[in-house]
Amino acid sequence: MHMEGNKHRVSKGAPEQKVPEGRKESAGDPWQFIGLMPLFDPPRHDNAETIRRALNLGVNVKMITVDQLAIGKEIGRCLGVGTNMYPSSALLGKEKDEPIAALVIDELIEKADGFAGVFPEHKYEIVNTFAR
Repeated sequence: MHMEGNKHRVSKGAPEQKVPEGRKESAGDPWQFIGLMPLFDPPRHDNAETIRRALNLGVNVKMITVDQLAIGKEIGRCLGVGTNMYPSSALLGKEKDEPIAALVIDELIEKADGFAGVFPEHKYEIVNTFAR
């Protein structure tokens, strides 16, 4: 995106910085609101039917998304997964390695319809815990 001869970083969901050197690797200046660029990224037309079939077969479906919690709940509602979603921070407590904390996390994962704001490195941990 060019504005007054300057290069800017643009990112879905996160404000970024002006890049004085014109390279994406440079640190950049503090971000400044320039405007909104709406994006619509709906689920595929056949996702709800696929999820409905899986649920009917007894598959316990969980949604794990990098999207914000409100978006995750809305997508979960639209797809029939459910809206009992939690932010990834619910899984990342300071005591998560202690046995008692692991039990609570196991129960949370079992009861949740999904988790939002999840970083890629946490997806394996969620899936591995749920698969036990």
